[in-house]
Amino acid sequence: MNPQASVAALAAGVVSYAASAGVVLTAVEVGPDVVISGGGTLDFSAWVQYTNSDSAAIAPEAVIVGDQGPTFTNNGYQISSGVSGPPAFTTGPVVFADSAAGDIFGILPQLGGSAADAIAPNGYVSGDPLAGSATFLSQSFATLGLNPGTYTFTWPTASGGSDFFSLVVPSPGAGAVFVVLGVTLRRRR
Repeated sequence: MNPQASVAALAAGVVSYAASAGVVLTAVEVGPDVVISGGGTLDFSAWVQYTNSDSAAIAPEAVIVGDQGPTFTNNGYQISSGVSGPPAFTTGPVVFADSAAGDIFGILPQLGGSAADAIAPNGYVSGDPLAGSATFLSQSFATLGLNPGTYTFTWPTASGGSDFFSLVVPSPGAGAVFVVLGVTLRRRR
């Protein structure tokens, strides 16, 4: 596939994710660091809400971005069945972000089961836009245990539809395309 076709296919994939409900996060290596950022909307209508306290991190069983703010609390949501997805995000250890910005949100699937927990900002209303990032200084995909691929979790909504949460880890060298594409899409809005 030629480079122009690759960029066009990538753009079509990102735009199709952005056009439907759900969240897409993209991991990129930026110099000696890894940045995970993205956004979207989530539908928690079929989930049970509780108060929680989490920080931006990545682990085999979780990916969380954003800043929890001065209260260090956020809304937690739990769903007891219907979640499907890969067995894990990473093969590495739990690593907390060195910095985070934007809304705090993430998903913590219960490995080996169909249940999950999710994180969203205090006062989050299903369908509101989310955007956040987490920066891991002096880390690489290798040290975080991230392998190229798209890791997508889906679950049913109360209206009978479905929602998703995806983490995209591009092949080495492809990260710059995501950064340029993200800037281009943001400027068009």
